[in-house]
Amino acid sequence: MMTEKLLPCPFCGGEAERVDIEDGENAGGSCIQCTECNASGNVEFGLKENFISNWNRRPASSRDGE
Repeated sequence: MMTEKLLPCPFCGGEAERVDIEDGENAGGSCIQCTECNASGNVEFGLKENFISNWNRRPASSRDGE
């Protein structure tokens, strides 16, 4: 299976990372979060087959071309 690369944050251009949630009401879910401004995508549960493509499916930030 090929792994999709995460695009930078659409708000600040920062690096994005996967966050697996272990505690609280969203335990067992995962989201993509910016390491700089902390913007995040929806919390996903289950198979998460569209997980990365949902984060990547948005307008490019001004820094994407750098």
